[in-house]
This record gives sequence, C-alpha cells and structure tokens, in this order.
Amino acid sequence: MKGLHTIAIVTFLVFSIEALLHYNLGKQKAERKEIAGVGSFMSNFELPPAKEMVYTLLIVGMFASITEFTIKGLKR
Repeated sequence: MKGLHTIAIVTFLVFSIEALLHYNLGKQKAERKEIAGVGSFMSNFELPPAKEMVYTLLIVGMFASITEFTIKGLKR
C-alpha cells in the first residue's frame, strides 16, 4: 500500500468506526436506553440517516487528510 495514502486510509477507517460508536452512544443516551454491556449496546447499534452519515464521513476524511499531511511534514 506504499504510496497510496496509507496513513489517511487507516486513520479514516479507525475514526469512522469511532464516529459510529459515538453516534450510537449519544443516540442511546438521548433515548434514555440503559446500556447494560457490550451485547446490549451492539444489539441497539444502527447507522445514522444517509445525509448525516455523509457529513460525518466528510469530516472524518478531512481530518484524516490533515493527519497524513502533518505526519508526512514532521518526517521531513
């Protein structure tokens, strides 16, 4: 994967998963659902509406790119 923006891709994937987890934590808290454990949390897991998902992924992608440029700049 060398030369294919590896840092940005990995960062994007990791933080996209984190964003989805945070979305679900907030949604469950707003709905006052009791989170009894990982099984309970994952059984109520859902994706955000399409428009919200696109905005979230665009923001994560922007920061993944910034992270890559920063790391590559620090290596110089």
